[in-house]
Amino acid sequence: GVVNPASPYFRNLFEVFACNFLVGLAIVCQPHVLSKALYLRGDRDVRRYAIRKVMRILVTGASGLLGANLALEAAKDHTVFGLVNSVDLYTDAFQVLKGDLAEPGVIEHLLDQTQPEWVIHCAALANVDACETDPARAVQLNTEVPRELAINVARGGARLLHVSTDAVFDGVKGDYSESDVPNPLSVYART
Repeated sequence: GVVNPASPYFRNLFEVFACNFLVGLAIVCQPHVLSKALYLRGDRDVRRYAIRKVMRILVTGASGLLGANLALEAAKDHTVFGLVNSVDLYTDAFQVLKGDLAEPGVIEHLLDQTQPEWVIHCAALANVDACETDPARAVQLNTEVPRELAINVARGGARLLHVSTDAVFDGVKGDYSESDVPNPLSVYART
């Protein structure tokens, strides 16, 4: 299929999430390049942070909802490369690259080609039924690829942000934090 990240569906549904996600990334990882700006939205103050340094960012899974919107938002202030696998993505906002991270040598070539300072890994086999049908493929894409990516990103001196899922929890308690003990109930959640 073909994804148009400029469609109102993409822009409205995740624009705020993507913006907040990137601001959070900048605050945690690049505090020395931030400056505060105060904006008025309606009758309440909203504090926003502007990133001053232009970074080279590689976003994997750039044809998915999260990846596409992160790439679009980041491309407003940064040089962004968006990696897609099998979906054709058309945008002028960032450079779209096509590749399969599970293929030997693709990760190394991609990192050499883009020279990112940050890699935001949004790619995954997130289809729960596909994971149950082919657990070996789920392990490859959701466990082995991120491991190889982390090794190669660290080797090149960039930073990696790996996006995961709340499905690692069983849903019994709710309102989970990073310190809660996972209890994955599916192949997708375990991988």
